[in-house]
Amino acid sequence: MPDGIKPLELVVTAYNINPGYNESIVRKDENLHGYVIFTAKARKFEQGGMKRGRSVKAAAEECIKEGVLKEYLESNASEVVNMLAQEWDWNKALEINARNAIRHVNEQWEAVLANKDAEIADKDASLADKDASLADKDASLANKDAEIAALKAMLNAQQGQ
Repeated sequence: MPDGIKPLELVVTAYNINPGYNESIVRKDENLHGYVIFTAKARKFEQGGMKRGRSVKAAAEECIKEGVLKEYLESNASEVVNMLAQEWDWNKALEINARNAIRHVNEQWEAVLANKDAEIADKDASLADKDASLADKDASLANKDAEIAALKAMLNAQQGQ
């Protein structure tokens, strides 16, 4: 470990949220409570002989009918079924996580670049305004020079008479 770098120690408390355990925690959050009900239903169907994919789908359908996680499951049922019906693949999960991280970083950089482009556009507009102002001043000076030259010519003409 490099000098000056200290390891991080993390202590995590894990709670069993299966039905009948830590219900005071589960009931504090409607979504967590709904997840417990949903997973319990899926397990029950699978233990009754259904294949995992069908049991997850049946649990989602039953939860929707009962109003458990209804909006979420109506919007995302196919993703939930696809995710929970598959066996866990650590490498696939890491790959998906890496893709999500790359997408997130790219989105952040795109936002930074968009902000910088906007700043540059503002500065370009400011410079264009200043250039226009200088052009107006140059034209005004040219007019003054012409007036002075005309006055000098008149003065010389009067002195020559």
